[in-house]
Amino acid sequence: MLPFDDFQVETFLRTGEHEAALRAEFGDALYEDLANLAQNAAREAPLLEARRRKVFILPSIMGSRLSAIRNGQADLVWVHPSDLATGGIAKIKWGASVAATGTILAPYLRMKLRLTLAGFDAEFMPFDWRQSPAVAGKMLIDRIRNRDLTDVSLVCHSMGGLVARQMAAEDADRSLISRVVTIGTPNHGSYAPVQVFDLSHDMLGPLGFADLAHDRKTIVDKFLRGFPGLVEMMPDPEKRPDQTFFTRSFWPSGAVPPTSNSLRAARLGRSDLPTPDARFQQIIGTGEDTVIGADKTTNGFVYHRSFDGDGTVPRDLAEMGDVPRYYCEGAHGWLCNRSDVIAATIDLIGTGATHALDNTPRIRAVETVMPDVTSADLRLETLSALPPLKETDFAGAFLSGQTDITSPMSAIISDSPATDQSAYPRAVIDAASLRWKASDAERKTVIQSQHEARPLSAETPQRIDAYTRRLLTLVDAASANGQGRKLSRELETALEGLEAETPGAPPPTGATAAILVFPA
Repeated sequence: MLPFDDFQVETFLRTGEHEAALRAEFGDALYEDLANLAQNAAREAPLLEARRRKVFILPSIMGSRLSAIRNGQADLVWVHPSDLATGGIAKIKWGASVAATGTILAPYLRMKLRLTLAGFDAEFMPFDWRQSPAVAGKMLIDRIRNRDLTDVSLVCHSMGGLVARQMAAEDADRSLISRVVTIGTPNHGSYAPVQVFDLSHDMLGPLGFADLAHDRKTIVDKFLRGFPGLVEMMPDPEKRPDQTFFTRSFWPSGAVPPTSNSLRAARLGRSDLPTPDARFQQIIGTGEDTVIGADKTTNGFVYHRSFDGDGTVPRDLAEMGDVPRYYCEGAHGWLCNRSDVIAATIDLIGTGATHALDNTPRIRAVETVMPDVTSADLRLETLSALPPLKETDFAGAFLSGQTDITSPMSAIISDSPATDQSAYPRAVIDAASLRWKASDAERKTVIQSQHEARPLSAETPQRIDAYTRRLLTLVDAASANGQGRKLSRELETALEGLEAETPGAPPPTGATAAILVFPA
């Protein structure tokens, strides 16, 4: 846990102070990148002032630091490990006086610094994620009004995108908010809250381990199931009519669902939330092992899984409205750290369009269906002997990226014997085996092409297309600076050389063709 606020962290990244603590929180690679970005942003700040536009970054559920307010003083609870260890989560139970007092930085600081370097005045906008998106959205739009801001853009991760839908509706004349980019937003819900309430979500391992006063069942029963923000994010009954999570009788024994009154209120809150309007553009993650459905059994839920999602939000539950959509392959909690997502976000809030991401999802037919797993298989009473080390560990897949097997969190969820603390979950092993077998023919083709010195044949059309889309972005920028003719000639020469390496190759299509016909 970082004992510093957002401003202090950025300052220390520039000065090199508290390097050991920051490296422990971010990891070496992310720390190095953040330090470099922070130093560059500080040097270029005076040059950017004249053209800066305001951008607010709204984090995910559990992505804002929450403090209990007592006698006018803020007592940080989420995330403060020593406070959580003594049962501090009781301080932020539903009904308590709580305020959002910061942002969990690891998933979002890279985005903020790159937006700053791109010429925007980027600022975090944390919120009380216990609240429903509608309540949080009304509070945040008031903050913008009170600061007399206009023409602001919103960059929203996960639940932040739901909050932004209410904010946009409150700004009916569109004088305050000009553009909204949502990233990994569960517009029609997610199975992650369901897994919290049936005690199988990965966040409950570290949270239950750290809390010496409550076990994880008590944590869900007494605290988490009372948060409207979490309850409202369960799958939309209209999208999953056979999975009535908003009806108490649907839940199996062993689960700890919200009360009947909470479920009814959450269903109404979900249905009343305004839909995205023309200001919205969506970035959606795919290619990760994702729960896409659930059946009730006597032993709990049987979860159906596929790669058609970001590991937390299924693709079809993310897509909503008649708005532009872009897709990338990546894990939910780390989408805002991806270079292609950051580049696309900068384009979208700057110009309203981007070549950095595909506008159609990549769905590999052999990977769409994954082995099922029951919620009972995911519950593990014996936890690792090591405590969680980072803020993101407490939120699990809501905020974290891919699991690092060197981390103490790697053994939190496993159906292997408790003595084998390095094992992956069986479902993950099955998924990896399926993907490896399915890609056997593709790997052999690539190896053969490399042996025959045919580099283009070793690449898929999708990868070549993605590369040329990035080149298109460079061409657009060069054109705006009067350098388009020169760059266009250079690209044509390069592509002619590549074609010469592969005699008989089909004519270029898609983004590659667009490069060749670019008007100088």
